[in-house]
Formats: sequence, structure tokens, C-alpha cells
Amino acid sequence: MTLSLGARVLFLLLSVMPFVHSEADRRDTCQEAKHQYTEGFVVYSELLLASAKKEIKRLMEECNVAERSGTIVTKGLDDCINAQDNIEKDILAMTEEKADLEEEVRRLQLLHAMQLKDLCTIRQSLEIAQDCADIQLRGSRRSGFYDIARGGAGDPVNVLCDLQTNGGGWTVFLNRDSQMAAVSFNRSWLDYKKGFGEQSSGFWLGNELLHILTSGDEPVTLRVEAKDLRGDTKWGEWNVFKVDSEEHKYQLTVEKQRATSTLGDSLEKNNGCRFSTWDQDNDNFNVFECAHGHSGTGGWWYNKCGNTRPTGDLSAKEVDTSDLVYWAYWGNWTHRVDGDRRLVQSISMKLRRRHYSMPSSLKIGNLC
Repeated sequence: MTLSLGARVLFLLLSVMPFVHSEADRRDTCQEAKHQYTEGFVVYSELLLASAKKEIKRLMEECNVAERSGTIVTKGLDDCINAQDNIEKDILAMTEEKADLEEEVRRLQLLHAMQLKDLCTIRQSLEIAQDCADIQLRGSRRSGFYDIARGGAGDPVNVLCDLQTNGGGWTVFLNRDSQMAAVSFNRSWLDYKKGFGEQSSGFWLGNELLHILTSGDEPVTLRVEAKDLRGDTKWGEWNVFKVDSEEHKYQLTVEKQRATSTLGDSLEKNNGCRFSTWDQDNDNFNVFECAHGHSGTGGWWYNKCGNTRPTGDLSAKEVDTSDLVYWAYWGNWTHRVDGDRRLVQSISMKLRRRHYSMPSSLKIGNLC
């Protein structure tokens, strides 16, 4: 067992007490013991104080470490809160910036569309198209009326362009429909030369312009579309179509009908014929003037009147007469059959360069 310092001092004092003999000795001994006890107590107190100071210092250091750790944790938490606030502010700013950018994109898209429209208008005004194929090549794809050149002679002419049928690019030179307002095709040579009619009432483009459009280096295709009184619709295409000059009486060349045509070849007999009107008879028929008729019929490339009359009377009567609009070979028969003649309630004729094809860019979109 380990004795404390005080116990050891007391033990020493008692151990010397039996050997004290006289009063003086006892007194000296007590003084000595008291002195030793005092010194021991002082030493003991100093040791206790030193130990307490050491413990206090240790506790202070632990408190300082804890305080520093708490400060670091608090500071880290504050930093996280500040960072979150900054991120939220950045997200809000980016959202506002995104909305501004989207609005700017919409504005630029609208400006781009307007500039493209202006570009199309400028481009079309700088150079007049030669035909409806040119119109389509310049970016248009909506069928309708457009201005084309008159072959360098006079002002541009307004024509109907079919930009959808079979690849588009068709220039319509005859358009008739019994549902339109009536327009007379019983016209003079000069009228057929210049052209006549209105957009809403049927028209003939004009033989002089037909001559210009079909006299280039590139061959021209003819397309005919017709509807009979029963509502049956057929079409036919001929790979060679040409109208000669007025000097040669606008002589017609039409041949090589496409095998896929659904309309019979009623133009075969007209190939090589000159144009006739009531005031110019070139129909190769001495017995009868085909352009006169009983009720006054229109001009055409008649050959003894022939197998079709697209410019006849379009009253769409059930009773068949030679003055009405008809098509002799309605079906595309290998051997022509008599009795297949049909009265027609609407008919259109259009032309296009033979090797024309719609640009691939127009199949997915257009500029104008």
C-alpha cells in the first residue's frame, strides 16, 4: 500500500516519540517534527498544485480544440448555405437568360423568313421566268398565276402554273370547266394568236406564246387532263409537242404518247395540221369548215374536224353534237374502238420541258 506524504510525515513523528527522554528533548523533537511536517505539507501542496495546473492546462487545450472544431463546422455550414444561395441565384439567372435567348431565336427566325421572302421577291423581279418550270426552280411550289416572259417581245404575261401534278413545272395554255363562268371560244385568228379569257372563266394562252414556249432547243411534253359528264377523269402525255410560227399557220407537231397514259390518243390525227379559226380555214376539209359549226365553235388544229374538239361548246348537254367539247378515244385502247367518244365537262392542256424534274430541295420544303 502506498502512503500519502502527510501519512509518512506523521509516521516519522510517532516513530521518534519513544526515544524522547527529557522535556527539552521532547520540545526539540516536537519542533523538529513540526518543521518536517510543515516542509512535507508544503511539498505536498506544491505537488497537488502542479498536478492541478497540469490538468487545467489539459482541459483548456481540449476546450480550445473543441472550440476550433466547432468554428470549422460552423464555418463549413455557412459556406454550404452561401454556396446553395449562389447556385439558386445562378439557376434563376440562367433561366431568365434562356427565356431571353429563346425570344431572340424566335425574332431571328421571323427576320430570316422575312428576308427570304424579300430575297424571293427581289430575285423574281430581277429576272422574269421563261416558263412555269423556271418558276418552280426558283423556289415556288404553290400552283397559281405567275408572270413569265413573252420571249423578249412585250410585257410579261400572266400564266397559270401547275406546280403539283406529276412533278410540277407545267404551263397551262388551255383551261376550261363547265362550272366556270361562260367564255366564248368562237374567236378570230387574231384572238387565238394573242390569247384570251380570264382566270375565272377559262382561257387560251395564245398561239404566239405557244410557238415561243415550244421552239427552244429542249423538247416539250404535252399533258391533257379531262373529265367526262359521268365524272370519270383521265390524263394523257405526249413526249413531242411543238407549235410552229404564224408564217406556217402555227402548224402542230404532237406524237409519241406515253404508254402509261389513261386517255386515248385522239390527237394522232391532228399531228402536222395547221391551225384554223372561223376567219382562217386550214382544216383540210373542202366539204365543211370545222371551225364554223352550227353554233359557232372554236379554233383548233383540225384535220377534217378530227377526233377531238377542246374549244367547242361547253354546255355539257347530254345530246352529242359535233359542236360540243368531246374526246373521241376516251379509253387508251391499242385498237381504237368506235363509240368510245365522250362529251367533256372540263379539260386542261399544259406543257413542260421534257427532261424537267422537280429539284430534290423542293420535295422537303421551299423558299417562296
